[in-house]
Amino acid sequence: MKVYIETFGCSANLNDSEIMAGMLDVVDSPEKADVIIVNTCTVKGRTEDKVKSFIKRLHSKYPKKKLVIAGCMAEAQSEMLKKLFPKAALIGPHRISEIQDVVDGKIDEALGYKDYCKLKLPKKSSNPRIAIVQINDGCANFCTFCITKLAKPKLVSYPVEMIIDEVLCAVSNGFKEIWLTSQDTGAYGLDRKTNLAKLLKELLKIKGDFKIRVGMMNPKLILPFLSELIELYKDEKIYKFLHIPFQAGSDEVLKKMRRGYGIADFRKIVAEFRKEIPRITLATDVICGFPGETEQQFKESLQLLKEVKPDVLNISKYWPRPGTEAAKMKQVSGAVLKQRASRMVALFRSLALEKNKEWVGWKGDVFISEIGKNSTLVGRNFAYKPIILNGNTSFLGSTVRAEIVSSAVYGLRGRIL
Repeated sequence: MKVYIETFGCSANLNDSEIMAGMLDVVDSPEKADVIIVNTCTVKGRTEDKVKSFIKRLHSKYPKKKLVIAGCMAEAQSEMLKKLFPKAALIGPHRISEIQDVVDGKIDEALGYKDYCKLKLPKKSSNPRIAIVQINDGCANFCTFCITKLAKPKLVSYPVEMIIDEVLCAVSNGFKEIWLTSQDTGAYGLDRKTNLAKLLKELLKIKGDFKIRVGMMNPKLILPFLSELIELYKDEKIYKFLHIPFQAGSDEVLKKMRRGYGIADFRKIVAEFRKEIPRITLATDVICGFPGETEQQFKESLQLLKEVKPDVLNISKYWPRPGTEAAKMKQVSGAVLKQRASRMVALFRSLALEKNKEWVGWKGDVFISEIGKNSTLVGRNFAYKPIILNGNTSFLGSTVRAEIVSSAVYGLRGRIL
C-alpha cells in the first residue's frame, strides 16, 4: 500500500519518520496514498492543538483512507486519541519497527516500551545532504512540566560502535551534514559509563568532507566534561553551534521546574564557550509564565536574555500538560502569559537584529543544504548561521565561497563569490 507521512516536532521525530519511510512505499501527497501516517509531537499544548486540527482536517477530507497516528502523542495520550479518532491505528516511538504490520492492519495498536536500537533499521532520508543520527533515546531528567517523559521514560544510549558505523555509512553515501540528535544529547552515555565528549572524539576520527551539528544539551549534564567538549568543538568538522536551554532566568523557578542546574551554570557554559570560540552560535529555550512565576522572576529571564544575547531563542508560553506535576501547580493567567511572551519576543527581535548585523561583510565557505522560499538557496557557514543566497539548484550539496551582504531579525542574505 502507498503511504503518506506528515511529521511534527523535533529532529528525533523526523528521524523516526525517515525510518518508517525506509520500510514503506511512500508517496509525496495524501491524495496518492492508501494510508496516512501523522507522526505527532506533544511537547507543547499549542503544538498538540495544531496536530489535532491537522488530523481532523485530513480525516474529514479523506475519510476512507486508513489513518495511523504515530509519535509521542500516540504514546502519552492514547486514550484521548482513541476518543477523538476511534478508527485510527496507534504506534508509539518505541515501536516503529512494527509500522509495516500496523499499515497492513495486522495490529491496530503498537504502544509501550520496546528495547531496540533504531540505528539498525532501514531509512529513507528526507534530505539527501543531511543525515540524522540518533545517539540516544529518552533523557535523564524529570522536569515537572514535560509530558515527553511519559512517552519516552527511559534513557537508552546507543553503542558507540553502531553510531560510528552509521556516520561512516552516511559519509560514504555522500551526506555532508550529520545531525546528532536525541531528546538530550548531553545525556548520552550516562547509562554506558561514557559521555558525549568521548563519542565526539571517536566521530572526529572519521575521514571525509562532512560537518557535525550537535543537538540540544541539558546544561547540568555537560558541566563534568565542559573543557573537553569545548576543545572538541574547535575541530573544523563540528559546527560552532551550541544549543543549551536556560528555560527561566530565576533559580527559584528552575528549582520548581526540577531542571537540576542554576543560572550560574548556564552563564559559565556560555562564557567558557565564547571565550574559546567567540563567534559560536548560541541557541536557547525559555518558558514564559511557568506556574507561580512572578513579574520579578520574569524580569530575571529578560535580564539574562539581554546579558547572553543568544542567536536563536525558542520561546514557549507555559501550557499545562496532562499527567505532569506542573499542571497541578497554581497557574499564571492567560493574559499575563500572552503579555510576557510578547515582551520576550520584542526583546529578542531587537537583540537578534543587532547580533546579525555583526555578520554583514563576512566572507567564507557556505554549504548549500536546501531550497528556500522564492527559488532561493539556503546554506550554512561554520557557525551554522542560515544564509539565503540566489542561485540555481545545481549548487545544492556543494560548498561555495560567499559574502554576507545584509541582515534581518531571523536570517542573513549573501551572494556567491
